[in-house]
Amino acid sequence: MINFRKEQLDILDYKSGVMAIPSVPGSGKTFILTHLVLKLHKNLNPKKKILLLTYMNSSVENFYTRLKTLDKNLDNIHIKTIHKFSLDLIKENINFLNISSDFSLIDSVSHNRLVNDIFKIWFLENKDKFSIFFKNNSYNSEFQDDFYINLKFSMQKFISTAKNYGLSSELISKKILSIEENKVLDLSNSFYEVYQNKLKELNYLDYDDLLYFAYKLLKNQKSIRAYYQNFYEYILEDEAQDSNLLQNKIVALITNKNLVKVGDSNQNITGTFTLSSPKLFRNFCAKSPCVMSLNTSYRSSKNIIDFSNFFLKYTSLKHPCLNARKALKMNFMHLNELELGRSAESDKNKIRAYYAEYFEEEILICLKKVKAFKKKFPEKTIGILCPKNANVTSLARKFEEESIEFEILNDYDQDNFNTYKKLSDILSFVHNPNNTSTFIRIFEEYLLNVKISDELKKLIYSSNVENILENDFLKNEYKYELEKLHKLLYFSLNNKEKVLIYIAQNFNFENSEIELIENICLNLKSIFKFNPKWSYRDLIFELKQVENNKISYFNWGNKKRRHSNKTIILSTYHKSKGREWDMVYMLGVNEDFFPVFLHKEQIGEKSYLNTNFSILEAGILTEFNKITRKNSSNPIESFKVSRIEESLRILYVGITRAKEYLIISSNEENQGNFYYILFSKLIKKLM
Repeated sequence: MINFRKEQLDILDYKSGVMAIPSVPGSGKTFILTHLVLKLHKNLNPKKKILLLTYMNSSVENFYTRLKTLDKNLDNIHIKTIHKFSLDLIKENINFLNISSDFSLIDSVSHNRLVNDIFKIWFLENKDKFSIFFKNNSYNSEFQDDFYINLKFSMQKFISTAKNYGLSSELISKKILSIEENKVLDLSNSFYEVYQNKLKELNYLDYDDLLYFAYKLLKNQKSIRAYYQNFYEYILEDEAQDSNLLQNKIVALITNKNLVKVGDSNQNITGTFTLSSPKLFRNFCAKSPCVMSLNTSYRSSKNIIDFSNFFLKYTSLKHPCLNARKALKMNFMHLNELELGRSAESDKNKIRAYYAEYFEEEILICLKKVKAFKKKFPEKTIGILCPKNANVTSLARKFEEESIEFEILNDYDQDNFNTYKKLSDILSFVHNPNNTSTFIRIFEEYLLNVKISDELKKLIYSSNVENILENDFLKNEYKYELEKLHKLLYFSLNNKEKVLIYIAQNFNFENSEIELIENICLNLKSIFKFNPKWSYRDLIFELKQVENNKISYFNWGNKKRRHSNKTIILSTYHKSKGREWDMVYMLGVNEDFFPVFLHKEQIGEKSYLNTNFSILEAGILTEFNKITRKNSSNPIESFKVSRIEESLRILYVGITRAKEYLIISSNEENQGNFYYILFSKLIKKLM
């Protein structure tokens, strides 16, 4: 017999209509949603169905597992991601669309390769038009590679945005005529057209297409719309804060007015990579005739709850960026019965903040504190959160040196990721050998395995690679290593696979890593056959996407991911969502990843671009906003505000992963440590 709480019983009383369930971290929303589905299922007309929408395949599996333990008969319950629902809808009604019935859904890795191929050609064909992005309208080759990569990402985001608004490239072309000043929209739309034509040629749909065509079918075909409205008696949506505009429209079109949405707008942290917005769920809650909140946290202890609530209040009332004060909604977490009766004395020393001069020192402090914690509490779990995948890798290396057992919370095998990182570094050197910083890193990390002297660094920085390789002093000291670099640079570029094998065999790669690179070479052979112009730059680009969190996995040669019972987990902040640990260690709480002020340069902002395009994505979308009547007086500022808002939600997610213990860490190396100072003051207040 389950003893449901009052707020849970109120939700289980639901019979029909529209209901919003805003929740706080650790409130048991998955638990109550499972039981609500079962309750509705018991009284369901046998001819009707229930649709439970989620946004992750893992969530689909989780719900099925939970439901099957309680009820074996799930025939009338459909659990799908929004993309799977859209895919099924399209396949069942393909005759209404002007697309081939045997289309394929392109996976993320193939998608990135395809974008690389077509963007490279498009970029070269339009190269003379790019001066408008640069200061003084001068296209500077010094920044070409950086600009190339940023423009590619921005174009991809533009296409995704266009499809989210239900706009084809043809329709955008017509709307462009109504814009008085058009510098970049036509250029951006031309890539959209090329990209879409290529997808059609190869008989592919991408994930945005699934939503685009599903919406088109439901909007234009009354019979299809009516069918789904009659077919599903109830529609329930989990993690509704991660929904985007088009997803919301699809759900609205298929519901027969029995709709339940569950979510926490404070945990919307995917806006950098998707088009989700916390405003959509907040608006739904504001308009819903029935709102049943889940505000009691059963995850965190009193100190963590107090800390989290303070952060909510501070952000809403006192954050220095006025326009970012709505980033977090003041949904305060309430204490559960167990925490209400517990002494505050036990909370002392459970929240700490540490400061270092640089990130490497931050890692060393982390190692020390984690080792001490595990010695005292060997069974307790630890989640160590980092801003980027590259930080996770740096941390992992140190843990390996100390023989500390851990697991990486990623969608790819960590051993493979380390290999990709090394390969990317070395290929970057091949692509641009005169980058002295890369040269030094290759020399130190992959040839010598030791730091070189400051004198030697000065010598390298004051010369070019050709002179370095022929320097008599260096040849006497590092003859063997320099010969490797010399052979690498002058290796036949006509046989790229052999170059990779040479790297694998001569730059301290292990046997398992060499095997992986051989698998990559097999993939490259098929790519070169399809596109002989595919280059090192294209390969480097794909490898870098993993490091910069642009894609969640890179599956060339990947082994099946291993799962273990290790109690120390390393993760990025983004991937930590939905997880919990006894102790959470938040690394890199600096202003480069967690910006505070509008006047400071943010990640993605480029000083060599003119003011209107300093954040390239924002600049490109400015004109697009004009045709969608979504004008912004200062698009760059708006973009910066959105980044600050999301960073605040990421901080909130990090804090609320903790059950009992929380450590916040910062360093002087990266821009500033505003939040470290803020959190330090709060800790003193709480203690």
